[in-house]
Amino acid sequence: MSMGNNLHNSIKKALENYEAPLKDAQWTRLEKELAAKPKKWKFLPYLYSAILIVAVVIGVLLFKYNFNKKTLSINNSSEALEKNYKFEKEQNKQSNVIIKQQFEENQNLSKTLKNSEILKKKQIKLTNNLKPEISETENNNSLSEIKKDAETTSINKTDKSSDTTSYTYSNKNNKGENNINVTDSIDNSIVEIENSSDVTNEDSTYKNKPIKDIAKAKHKYVFSLSTGYSNMKVHFSAIDDLSKVHKDTRKIFEQSNKNTQTLFINFGFDCNVFKGFNIGLNTGFQYLHISQPVNIKYKMIEIPFYDINRNIIGYIPKDSASAEVLSTNSNNKISYLKIPLRFNYTIPLNLRNEMLITAGTNISTIISAKGNVISVNEGLVKPLSKQMYGKLNFGFLCGAQYCRNIKNRWWMGIENQWQINPSTYTNGVEKVKNRMSGYNINLILKYKL
Repeated sequence: MSMGNNLHNSIKKALENYEAPLKDAQWTRLEKELAAKPKKWKFLPYLYSAILIVAVVIGVLLFKYNFNKKTLSINNSSEALEKNYKFEKEQNKQSNVIIKQQFEENQNLSKTLKNSEILKKKQIKLTNNLKPEISETENNNSLSEIKKDAETTSINKTDKSSDTTSYTYSNKNNKGENNINVTDSIDNSIVEIENSSDVTNEDSTYKNKPIKDIAKAKHKYVFSLSTGYSNMKVHFSAIDDLSKVHKDTRKIFEQSNKNTQTLFINFGFDCNVFKGFNIGLNTGFQYLHISQPVNIKYKMIEIPFYDINRNIIGYIPKDSASAEVLSTNSNNKISYLKIPLRFNYTIPLNLRNEMLITAGTNISTIISAKGNVISVNEGLVKPLSKQMYGKLNFGFLCGAQYCRNIKNRWWMGIENQWQINPSTYTNGVEKVKNRMSGYNINLILKYKL
């Protein structure tokens, strides 16, 4: 045990005043690394943006309140006018039906009387042609029976579409029976009733019907689906424990996160929480897929050496011909699942057009990560995994939206959304703070309930 302590003390004394000569370029680089201050995420610009958005929303709310107050009396009078118009129209319809029924009854009565007179004349004519054996008493009895039959047939007649009506009577004498058929063709034409000006002419007050206000209906729930162009970039912020990681850590990270290609899909759900002020709450699911082509070939020409606390105190140069090469050529793919929580304010432009202003936060997590990354501090190439990122990350998002009613409850429009999501990338000893920010321009389809 004492020999080990003596050996440790002797090595410590031998290296106590040892100085390793460094080149001027190495000293310059080391001074830059030590003098560089880690960039901190600036909160003030986002705070100012939030204050500005809140001020705009408050101003629009006040304007909307005054506008609604002025137009309330107009809307009430329009509703009353529409109800009065419907009531008068219904009354006119009922009057027309009653007049038509009375007219038809008069026509039927007139036809009945006319048929009766015609039958009476024909009966007299036929009676004169009968045999002289028929007595006058029998003739009168037959005439009365024919008249009763004609009146009964005309009044109780049910088939109005028939064009002919037949009447039959019989005379009896001592020699036998004589059946006499009398047929009369009656034209049953349809009489069209023309509405008089007193009934059909409407007052000039009701000539212009009230227009249904489509935007007037308050929809409590809204479902939406949107996708389109997305431009998201990953920016370097800072490195934790800078003295413990290789000086090329930042360069490797930036080269691995450039030339990003993104795909964005959003399924949203809106709920109107303050009906009087058109303020709603928006949530849902957002899917963000990032593809990053990585083609890096890195040579370890500078080998770090550490102190007893694993802090890098210098680098030992190495010949490039014999230096270890770390290379990767892959397409890194990362998929995010986000849940937005934001407020929106609706501004109705007219009956079929509206605008929305949104602002809030989102919660994101990585659901899959594939590819390869270089760990310069460990001197190897590692597979990319979702464990290298935090489980949950909170960000900020805001935007604007324009929609137009296309049919019934369906709306279509365009939206612009800007968001920022800070996170920490962990690869061995290196912990790189970064932020992913960008914007989306999407086509949106909405259905209101």
